[in-house]
Amino acid sequence: MLAVAIALSGAVGTTANAEPNHLCTDAAYRTEMLNLHNDYRATHHAPKLQLDEELNRLAEDWAQRLARTRTFEHRPDNKFGENLYMMSGNGGTFAGAESAFRAWADEEEAVYDYDKPGFSMETGHFTQVVWKGTERMGVARVCEPESGETYVVANYDPPGNWEGRFPENVLRP
Repeated sequence: MLAVAIALSGAVGTTANAEPNHLCTDAAYRTEMLNLHNDYRATHHAPKLQLDEELNRLAEDWAQRLARTRTFEHRPDNKFGENLYMMSGNGGTFAGAESAFRAWADEEEAVYDYDKPGFSMETGHFTQVVWKGTERMGVARVCEPESGETYVVANYDPPGNWEGRFPENVLRP
């Protein structure tokens, strides 16, 4: 099983023509992801996020494109914050909300330095998740039965990870 997460920039993977993909996001999945975010944000003194339909649709569109093209890259010129997650096949088992969320949030324990706040490619998911100024999110998941791949896209508004704004937006637990 391979899991990959990226935040803000960069691309991984190859392009291929693939069969239509399967959106496997429902209200329960979105609610679980929202609750995981809000519970974790509370420990970092950040206000609760609200689900946003525009951001959900944007995430659906991009997750479907990633699965269809079998690429793993951020949407170009996206005005929103964006976290991506991809898990590679495991006999029909697809990544749940907690798998993607933990990949993003666990960057805090491993790397983030509160004494030198700022952006790094190693912590960009975590800092977006807890960014105090973010108010809304949208999320989507696509499950590919043939390959066993799961693609998750989360969008955030206003976006986080602004240089010079980390001390007031990424707070210690």
